[in-house]
Amino acid sequence: MYIVGWNAKYWSRTQEALCSVILLASLAGCGINPFPDNPAVDRALEALLLECQDCQTGPQPGQPAVLVTASGGSLNIVEAGATDTYSIQLNTEPTNPVAIDITFDGAQLTLNGSAVSPMTISFDSTCPGPNCWSSPQTLNVAAVDDASIEANPHTSLISHAATSTDPDYSGISIDSLNASITDNDSPGISVVESGGSTTATEGSTDTYTVALTSAPTSPVTVTATADTQTQVNGGPSAALTFDATCPGAQCWSTPQTVTVTAIDDALSEGPHSGNITHAATSLDLNYNSLAVSAVTMAITDNDSAGITVTESGGNTAVTEGAGTDTYTLVLTSQPTADVTITVNADAQTNVDGGSCGGPSSSCTFTFTSANWNTAQTVTVSALDDAVAEGPHAATISHSVSSLDLDYNGYALAGINTSITDNDSAGISVTESGGNTSVTEGSPTDSYSLVLTSQPTADVTITVNADAQTRVNGGSCGVPASSCTFTFTSANWNLAQTVTVIGLDDSVLEIAHNGTISHTVSSPDGNYNPLTIANIAVSIADSGHGKLTVDTITGAIFYHNSIAVNGANVYIAYYDDATNSLKFARSTDAGINWTLSTVDNLGNVGQFNSMVADGSGIYIAYYDVANKDAKMAISTDGGASFSVQVVDGAGTDVGDWASLDKDGSVLHLAYRSATAGGIRYIQSTDSGLSWNPAINIPGTSGPGGVSLDKASGGAPVVGISYFDNINNQWEFVISTDDGASWNAPVVVHVGGNFPRPTSLKIDGTRAHFSFYEDVLEDLMVASSTDTGATWSTQTVDSAGKVGDYNSLALDGTNLYITYFDETNFELKLAFSTDDGGSWSFRVIDTAGQTGTATALVAVGTNLYVAYTTYSSDEIRFAKSNDGGLSW
Repeated sequence: MYIVGWNAKYWSRTQEALCSVILLASLAGCGINPFPDNPAVDRALEALLLECQDCQTGPQPGQPAVLVTASGGSLNIVEAGATDTYSIQLNTEPTNPVAIDITFDGAQLTLNGSAVSPMTISFDSTCPGPNCWSSPQTLNVAAVDDASIEANPHTSLISHAATSTDPDYSGISIDSLNASITDNDSPGISVVESGGSTTATEGSTDTYTVALTSAPTSPVTVTATADTQTQVNGGPSAALTFDATCPGAQCWSTPQTVTVTAIDDALSEGPHSGNITHAATSLDLNYNSLAVSAVTMAITDNDSAGITVTESGGNTAVTEGAGTDTYTLVLTSQPTADVTITVNADAQTNVDGGSCGGPSSSCTFTFTSANWNTAQTVTVSALDDAVAEGPHAATISHSVSSLDLDYNGYALAGINTSITDNDSAGISVTESGGNTSVTEGSPTDSYSLVLTSQPTADVTITVNADAQTRVNGGSCGVPASSCTFTFTSANWNLAQTVTVIGLDDSVLEIAHNGTISHTVSSPDGNYNPLTIANIAVSIADSGHGKLTVDTITGAIFYHNSIAVNGANVYIAYYDDATNSLKFARSTDAGINWTLSTVDNLGNVGQFNSMVADGSGIYIAYYDVANKDAKMAISTDGGASFSVQVVDGAGTDVGDWASLDKDGSVLHLAYRSATAGGIRYIQSTDSGLSWNPAINIPGTSGPGGVSLDKASGGAPVVGISYFDNINNQWEFVISTDDGASWNAPVVVHVGGNFPRPTSLKIDGTRAHFSFYEDVLEDLMVASSTDTGATWSTQTVDSAGKVGDYNSLALDGTNLYITYFDETNFELKLAFSTDDGGSWSFRVIDTAGQTGTATALVAVGTNLYVAYTTYSSDEIRFAKSNDGGLSW
């Protein structure tokens, strides 16, 4: 072999053509080495190069090139079938990595399972290695199963491009490949019957589906056309459109459902069939006019001669004289001539409808070819025969006639009818509103009585009240304990009203019950043995009345006191048997009471006086043993008390105590036996501490002390009392909230013994009540100038009246409770014109009652604590109408 070299002038031409200079025995290959520049050499090389280009047939060893080799020499693939491969490698070692970008149609092909184009593979000089330049890289080529109908076969191009920083390979020309693709798609329309066939009874449906077998190039419309026996999708024809938009509502591969209805033609035909044909139209010539299978429906006839009878509620039941029942008649198929059904009642019933305009013994119902399928109603009623038969039965019969031989003489079963007799002895009781509820006194309630059938003789119902109730109506003209109600053969069905009244028993009590009972008598044997259930009566208390709170010893001799705060009522009283201060509390306006002992140390509790507000309960009282003024305070509604000595220290103070409260200021007045006058003490912190007590100048021999702090925030504190030295009633006032006191004012001269007074101040008005023991009268003193001047009047002089009085003031309404010693009863005097005139009520007459009264007025509600000394009882009375009722 000769080695031919070249100089720099021709070195680049080896990129276009290199060949061997064959000098010996068909050895191929050109070895060209550089030579120094020489014109003779240049000419020789030029001649040699031209000769090599003429003999070149492909990349030669050592020549940069990308080798693309198809297995078997070409690429042949099948949609959803056979695949093929080809390989790529470099012909020479590159100086830098080479990237081969492979571009193809991803809608037609996949390379190595990917439809993403371009795909890149790389070669480098690392050998051995995954990208070694001399190692072929194989690519698997598969056809995309695209469901489109295409040329068979059709081709798809695979092209290649190289990128590298190696100048020999950058942009080098690379062969392309054409893949030959065999298509697997052909046009077709699939019709699939549900369950493998299409069957239905007249009036019902079955379904089948339609879909294309391949994607069309243009929308395809398949029209399903029914015959006279069927409908498709509710009509004579239905158009189904398919296109290549998938997913989509008309995707060619998504089956569309055709619902086939067997026409209910009312004709008796027996088993028959219907036929649905199809036609395809499209701009896609593969599908246009393509043959589509027809669908045959097997139809079961539903038409046969018959009459359907439907009883409302599933049976026919009526009551004599009350209501009806019904059933309906309808043909099951269209007749060829009119069909007449005659409905016949028996002796126990009547029928109506059809030819009848009212209840009758027989009616006809006609069905034609037009109305044969419209139900006609037969109305059944029971004869009200006034015979007591009990439950019994009847039968409605039918006959059928027609020129249609399928219907003429049709045997239609009768209707068995259950009849409830309405003739039985009974008494109906109806409570107004569904129950009977009354309030003591008023309002009342009522119920009615009526017989359920006509009696053969008069029926008398006696209505009996119990101890809690009264009745009215019938034989009564006023409320009574018993009334009779008579029903005759003429008025037996006319309700009579029983009025129920709650007995106002003057007892305070919780809601309670009463019972109204009945007896029935009559010569009619059906009614005489009847009983009537009792009427339960719910009774609300009237809100006024009296009750005993406690039984103690010595209730007559010592004051009681009462206070009210909302629904809470409190009574303080002295128990002579235990020498203790006791306390009763009610949280329901005086109906139920809880008793407790406040103080039992020594002899305590006489001359008590009590006030209550939202901050607490305060009781002032006299400690006889220690001769002290004491105070008990509760801040938990009377559940517990703290006790303190307010004034004492070796003096005799504290009887005839009288207490009032204004905000957090407590005002307390009481007798000082040591000083012989009235003593006053004040707390400005609700009894936590007390200012020094003072003796009120000018007061002497006091008894019946009553203190009141003026309402409305005025700094006026007044005290009424009896001057036992001078035998006169006096009044003393402070206009600076108890800091100093004016000289006493004589109000009334007379009397021999100190009795209680009761004072109330409202602005410049002041009133106090007292018992004039010489005259034995109840009197009241009044002032309109804050006690500067006074007038007196006799309120009650009917006997020995007025002791143990207590006064309450509400605006211009004055209330005074007091003891009527002549009649041994508790009385009330009240005035609605600020004492201008007076009315009277007796509150309680039980035993010898009415001493030690204590009164509170809250609007029209009056609360009174008092004693019944004949039975040693602490009593409570309440009025909710300003003292009119108790």
